[in-house]
Amino acid sequence: MNHLLPFPKPPESPTEIFYEEAFKIALIRARVYCEKDFPCMLDFDLHGDTAGLAWNTPKLYKIQLNWWHCRTQTTDAMLNTLCHELAHIICFVKNAPNEKHGFLWQRSMVEAFGEFPTQYHDMETIPAAQSKAKKRIAESGIVIDLGV
Repeated sequence: MNHLLPFPKPPESPTEIFYEEAFKIALIRARVYCEKDFPCMLDFDLHGDTAGLAWNTPKLYKIQLNWWHCRTQTTDAMLNTLCHELAHIICFVKNAPNEKHGFLWQRSMVEAFGEFPTQYHDMETIPAAQSKAKKRIAESGIVIDLGV
């Protein structure tokens, strides 16, 4: 059992299916923007505080989304994260792997996805156990600083 998640991840949850469908649509937009077909996959293996990551491997581009954040954050925030990571893939495809959040990445966010290019999200990303503890404390009316 994976102890990083507050509960075991179900296979093909409705949340995963939703983001997989959104990924398919966004990937078409990225391919049209690049004027090139390229292999790219999505998985939900990411844990911790990071909402998403883009990977450039020799045979495949890959986006990882944080399954916990997909379940607990707003749909808008996670769809923006998906576009954010696909903009990195666009940079890889256009041979600018060190672009980070520069001009090409920003332009890709706007032109391919119609999203405002932001480098950081404003999601609450404290670990799930601390988040649950904060909620229980808030509901009890006791004020304790958890240092996060």
